[in-house]
Amino acid sequence: MKLHDITPSVWGLTMTKYLLCIGLFTTALLMPRVVHAADSTAAELWFDKCARCHGDTGAGDTPLGRMLKVANYGSKKAQEALTDEHLFKLILEGRTTNQKKVMPAFKEEITEGEAKSLVRYIRSLEKSL
Repeated sequence: MKLHDITPSVWGLTMTKYLLCIGLFTTALLMPRVVHAADSTAAELWFDKCARCHGDTGAGDTPLGRMLKVANYGSKKAQEALTDEHLFKLILEGRTTNQKKVMPAFKEEITEGEAKSLVRYIRSLEKSL
């Protein structure tokens, strides 16, 4: 069978199925990026303030993150262990361990709204890995 032998209705149905499959495949590939792109301000804040220790994906796989033993925010275990309120407080007030500041407070640098956006961004990290 040659292409010109296919009737327009059959060709249209085949092309529709083809385009639908391509669209679904593309959506599946891009989904993790869409989650991150949904809040570009939070992503910018993450890379500016957090990624140095927590890494680009939240895995804590940077030299500083490994030294400080930061949580892997991409893991279900870490996501379940931390409430939104706790993350919000950590972002704004920082963290002290053994009387040593191990995470800076960002309350003078970002707004409460931006901190809430960062919490949502952290929550998206598990879904994107």
